[in-house]
Amino acid sequence: MRFAVALVALILQAVSAPPAPESADRILGAWQATLEHGGETREFIVEFVRSRDRVVMLASTPALHAWRFPVALVTMSGSRVTAGSAVMDFDEGAGTLTTTIPAELIPKYAIKTTFHRRGPVTPEPPAAIDAPVRQPAWTAPLGAPAWADVAFLDGQVVVGAEDGRLHVFDPQGRERWTFRAGGAIRARAVLAGRDIVVQADDGMLYRLDAHSGKARWQVRIGAPLTRVAFADPSSRYENRAPGVAIDGERLVTATHDGVVLAVDARTGATIWTFRTGDAVVATPVVGGGRVFCGSFDGFVYALDASTGALLWKHDTGGAVTSAVALAGDRVISGSRSFDLESLDARSGAPAWTRYVWFSWVESPVTVFGPSAYVGSSDAAKIFSLDGATGRVNWTAEAGGSAWGQPAVTGTAVYQGVAGVLNYLAPHKGLLLALDRATGRPLWMYAVPAPPAEPKTPTPYGFAASVAAGSGMVFAAGLDGVLYAFKS
Repeated sequence: MRFAVALVALILQAVSAPPAPESADRILGAWQATLEHGGETREFIVEFVRSRDRVVMLASTPALHAWRFPVALVTMSGSRVTAGSAVMDFDEGAGTLTTTIPAELIPKYAIKTTFHRRGPVTPEPPAAIDAPVRQPAWTAPLGAPAWADVAFLDGQVVVGAEDGRLHVFDPQGRERWTFRAGGAIRARAVLAGRDIVVQADDGMLYRLDAHSGKARWQVRIGAPLTRVAFADPSSRYENRAPGVAIDGERLVTATHDGVVLAVDARTGATIWTFRTGDAVVATPVVGGGRVFCGSFDGFVYALDASTGALLWKHDTGGAVTSAVALAGDRVISGSRSFDLESLDARSGAPAWTRYVWFSWVESPVTVFGPSAYVGSSDAAKIFSLDGATGRVNWTAEAGGSAWGQPAVTGTAVYQGVAGVLNYLAPHKGLLLALDRATGRPLWMYAVPAPPAEPKTPTPYGFAASVAAGSGMVFAAGLDGVLYAFKS
């Protein structure tokens, strides 16, 4: 959703722009630049078009299949062109526009580039995903949209929904029980002994009997949360809530208040707390006596698992909204800086960085053997990387925003994908099965797009992580349906 945020920010900065002078006609038309970073290049196109007494800048990013989206109104003084926060130097003799790409579009790195004139822009649609369609083995109504990751726990399918109900099904689709919390459930449930633990937007952490749904205990860990609607211009797209990490007799989780905390697994009593600089929506991960967690403040934190004391923190340059992954003596973390980074678990020092062009990395990484698997947001890609070096093994088209964590087995990678209507790029809501070794599509299922209000971004499909177990794949949709497929 990076470009939706950028679009709003740039337009807001330009709404008071004065009429463009006739001299601005010198830059009318299409211009193209080749952006370079990390040994890779991507094309970026801008167009200047006159509308009455104004000049509007349109932008296109072929890598995202996002074409001719309006960015800002344009002003021009001498050879200086200003479009929102973008400032370009026009050299009429050389026929160039030179600029540093604004942070709203490239958040972490100051990429300087030169645009040259080009011919008319013709939008190119993304290639269709060539895979057979697989129909669900069964479906079950949840009664409300599901943003929470699906879990397969001790032979049961567990998923929360926006109406605060936690649902438990057997692998054949028979509902065993439901539990209603006091707020929406957007966190993945986990198994603690013979119980299920999950937090809800009412600020409570619940421990439930896994076979009956009866509450063992519930404790307040944070303030009740009222979420900002996805389409609201003030939304930060804080779509998920932290799950729980099991650390022996401690349960480690986090809150939207920005607190990482450990509680006694038997009683729910708080053992320690640590405060970050902003909301935490990422699930903490425990390993080697340490707790690793990212925050909206842009840092990945390493804490002592026994005391909560800070051991190190690493500035990613963008909000961290997904759980890190443990890969031997390293942790792998994605962020809204467009970076996927591997950090030394002992010191936080970066080992490698993989840049994902024009895209937040909202998807938690799955490590399977020597490889790491991760989805991307605007880039609409799924990647397999070498966990030791960050080298890309393969890249697959996702068809939409891959916000959830891939489910990986010995032969396949399963990824839920969200579509967003009235968005810059033609994303669709899908479930994909890919060959783990090659990334070749094995099968897919497409969710029909719902009706949408004009100009309102409307998500649909699978925003949450899917789960695999008992020869099945389980995905919960924003349409309030739990889908099960033979894997």
